[in-house]
Amino acid sequence: MFVESLVNHINANTDLNVSMNIRTEDSVLLRIAPSSPDPFNMDMQHSKNFSFQILTKHSNQFLAYSWIEQISQLLHGLSYSDIQDDDYNLIVLEETTSPNFVETNSSNQHIYTAIYNAEIIRK
Repeated sequence: MFVESLVNHINANTDLNVSMNIRTEDSVLLRIAPSSPDPFNMDMQHSKNFSFQILTKHSNQFLAYSWIEQISQLLHGLSYSDIQDDDYNLIVLEETTSPNFVETNSSNQHIYTAIYNAEIIRK
């Protein structure tokens, strides 16, 4: 699955541990987000838009922000050769919303987020 390949890519290229499960402690979370309708290419091949959100949460605001920036620098502009998946080929991955502050929650953890869109095509 593309999302698993994406999580593995982030974990392999950073010192972070990205999860798809919400945790209460300091963490990095990947959430699948709504995306635009899937486009057709010039040759009528059907590609798929895959949007997702990364959230970082930490009691130290500097760490929460540095985590989201680290991921942003890794992901923005990735293309075919950067992420290999058995089911999909990555065409391009772009940041659609830059890293920004969301809130400080009741546990005094600072939350930052960024949103991305990957254009992928089924093999």
